[in-house]
Amino acid sequence: MAYGLHWEWRGFGHLDDRIRQRITGLRPLGSQLATVCDRYIWIPGCSANVKLRSWGSIAGLKFKRLIEEDRQSQLQLWLERPEEDYTFPIQPPVILELAKILGVELPGDRAIGDSRELITMLQNATADACVVRVEKSRRAFIWDHTRDAVLVDLAEIRAPVETTTVGLEDTAHLGDRSSAAEVRAANRSVTAAKADLGLPASLETKSYLDILPIWIGVDS
Repeated sequence: MAYGLHWEWRGFGHLDDRIRQRITGLRPLGSQLATVCDRYIWIPGCSANVKLRSWGSIAGLKFKRLIEEDRQSQLQLWLERPEEDYTFPIQPPVILELAKILGVELPGDRAIGDSRELITMLQNATADACVVRVEKSRRAFIWDHTRDAVLVDLAEIRAPVETTTVGLEDTAHLGDRSSAAEVRAANRSVTAAKADLGLPASLETKSYLDILPIWIGVDS
């Protein structure tokens, strides 16, 4: 997904064949099916999406911050900053920011060399820290029936459970200088795409923050 401020809707579950055909009939974004393995760091009460990513020989840490929830449209406003997509080794200021996001105390006196070291440090700091490995194959499409196109993410998750997830995200390139009207227009674009595609239908409206505690069987 793109960096910046954006509205997002996501659902998990069984995808009706009719709706799947509507999605796969959209204009594809790219030509290849991408296989992704992310490890999400989850702690009860945390309102940020924190994950360890790996692509090729590069490994890193990424923050995605929840800014606002629109309960009427079932959308969430997220912020992903390119400067908060870090590669190892992770430097002390980033470790201290991670501690602040998760609400735990972490040592910030040295760099952390790899994900294994970071996970060990987290688990030593709190028994509440869970690391959830999510393996998925994903394709992306573009829905462009409004002024602002909407990115449609279709992913088949293999682990920790087998399920399908669909994500919708505006492409309005919102930022700190975006007007309230522009933010509302981006919200309407995602809402329109959701209605046009027939979502949620058999999917349950949830974010990754919502679904992670269900997968690991703990109360959020």
